[in-house]
Amino acid sequence: MTVFPVAPDVHLVSRTARVGNTVRQVNAVVIAAEHPMIVDTTFPAEIDDLIAEVGSIVDPANLAFIAVTHADPDHTGALVRLLLRAPHARVLTNAVGMEKLKSDFGLPEYRFLLVEPGASIDLGDRRVEVHSVPLFDQPETMAFFDDARRVLCSSDCFGAVLPEYFRFADDLDVELYRLGFDYWNQSNHPWVRLVDPAKFKPAVGDVRRLEPGVICSSHGPVIRQNIERALEWIEALPAADVLPLPFPA
Repeated sequence: MTVFPVAPDVHLVSRTARVGNTVRQVNAVVIAAEHPMIVDTTFPAEIDDLIAEVGSIVDPANLAFIAVTHADPDHTGALVRLLLRAPHARVLTNAVGMEKLKSDFGLPEYRFLLVEPGASIDLGDRRVEVHSVPLFDQPETMAFFDDARRVLCSSDCFGAVLPEYFRFADDLDVELYRLGFDYWNQSNHPWVRLVDPAKFKPAVGDVRRLEPGVICSSHGPVIRQNIERALEWIEALPAADVLPLPFPA
């Protein structure tokens, strides 16, 4: 597990798992605001390490919000343990996400704050906006945007499968990154090849209009340069050739 800043008061907590000839990233984002917030909690292994890494940024007891981009287990691994450490924290999700998390963990409804795209959460010194993303693998998926630091926590969208771990996308060879980017965003969202490009393009435009300065996917290196390039790559996916499985050696 590793932790590093992606913007002032915003840190990525990242862990990896090797799958075949690739390294898969699972990321959480800690926003050290006046009312601190974490977006996702990685997967169940190494929960103690995650809590320790969060504790190096903020006191877990002071967490005000735990945002869940969607209820897959690689996004909710430390959710219950963090809620036990943070008695006043509310889980940010929507109605579909709440029903899944109640079923998975037996959480009471009073621990939830239901939000939908268009909502804005007050963290005291800044606000975090709730948005949709163009690509998703669960219907409850939402993204969270720190409007002060221009950091978009984009859930699975904008991820990449790579042969080694990289903190930042701009550290990568462009051809290797494009291959890993397209591979992930096709394989995790296979329905994208069935989409009408003209109907898909406005969803990418919604992200473009946010003018993010940093994009933190839950499953890839941080994008802090060439953001328009990443948006164009996403936009091209409905018409792109389908990559073969598994990821090439």
